[in-house]
Amino acid sequence: MSTCRGKPQPPKATVLHAQEIPEGGGGDTIWSSSAAVYDLLDPDLARYFEKLRAVNTFIASPKKSALSELLSGYDVPEGTQEDSVEAGLARVRDAAQKYPPIEVPVIKTHPENGRKLVFVNEGHTSHVLGVSKTASQSLLNYLYDLIKTPEVQARFEWRAGDVAIWDNRQVQHYAARDYGSARRRIHRITLEHDGVF
Repeated sequence: MSTCRGKPQPPKATVLHAQEIPEGGGGDTIWSSSAAVYDLLDPDLARYFEKLRAVNTFIASPKKSALSELLSGYDVPEGTQEDSVEAGLARVRDAAQKYPPIEVPVIKTHPENGRKLVFVNEGHTSHVLGVSKTASQSLLNYLYDLIKTPEVQARFEWRAGDVAIWDNRQVQHYAARDYGSARRRIHRITLEHDGVF
């Protein structure tokens, strides 16, 4: 699941508009409510998490999906020759400068509805501050497992022309990569942060 990397104040909302969907299906988007995840926490554990801070960084993901995409030329338009390892490394350096590591609270409060929510994610959070490496990974894995709980998720099967919009401050999302080499094209619009969060 992913929220916006490298920004202490995430965008307010995200809009997706499906242009082209794999013919055989696949590429569903899965959303997870970070507020519903918080509600699953034992009250004593929730209070502990509220005291913690973590680090978000561009290359935190265990799968390094963003990094591998940059290295492979995934984001390079078709027909260009800029898919060399050198070009990929340059894109990684640029992204690392654009999105330097930042410190974030593990739990935040939504500015409009007042709900507490989990503010770490597997794609961008590298570690929890002030605890051992083993404890950090155990705490994060616990939260990541809750984020993957079906009861806090919604899954959407796309059709061409569909539009989805969500509150990026309290929802994490993930696009299933289960469509092989088929084309999947979805346009994204991000609404900028508009206040204190």
